[in-house]
Amino acid sequence: GLLEIGQLKSGDTCVVSGAAGAVGSVVCQIAKLKGAKVIGIAGSDDKCKWLETDLGVDKALNYKSSSFREDFKKNVGYL
Repeated sequence: GLLEIGQLKSGDTCVVSGAAGAVGSVVCQIAKLKGAKVIGIAGSDDKCKWLETDLGVDKALNYKSSSFREDFKKNVGYL
């Protein structure tokens, strides 16, 4: 998936939906190890804080936030 089909490499941006879940958190860690900028998407501020502080994603976005659309555009560059 991520490595073989997506061919993720250093400098890429990897957006992970469900980033605080079991599979999403592993994807975030693999992407960081490969040198990608990682944007995690989760459904609570606590999960976003965990993603940034414990998992080390570059930015975590709460999809339930009223500013999600603007935050996504700002951090990813497109919508």
